[in-house]
Amino acid sequence: MTFKFKFKLLCTHELEIIMATNSDRSLSPLTEYKYSTTVQLWLKIDSDSDWFSALIIPIDEFINFTLRPLKWLRFLGFTIFGQGVLYISPNGPEVDDYMLGLESLQDNYYYYSPGK
Repeated sequence: MTFKFKFKLLCTHELEIIMATNSDRSLSPLTEYKYSTTVQLWLKIDSDSDWFSALIIPIDEFINFTLRPLKWLRFLGFTIFGQGVLYISPNGPEVDDYMLGLESLQDNYYYYSPGK
């Protein structure tokens, strides 16, 4: 099941974010996606749960809201989940450079709070 939300911010742009529920098994963080136009943010609620797709954001929308997309993804993860860390892969390293621009974005990022 997929939900679509439109956010109207204080600026003149709207952002449509697609949220997929955990029951949408066609989406898996372990599957290689070839999205050339979107970035997907995965969340993990606790250490025993699976990753689930929380947001799919079109890359061309980033320029309407930020020049630093990784900082913005971290902010969105914090807004949805609370304090946590943005990772490059499900078992991989933490993002170490939040100043990278659009040209350096990957297809998938993972947000998790190790203390939860």
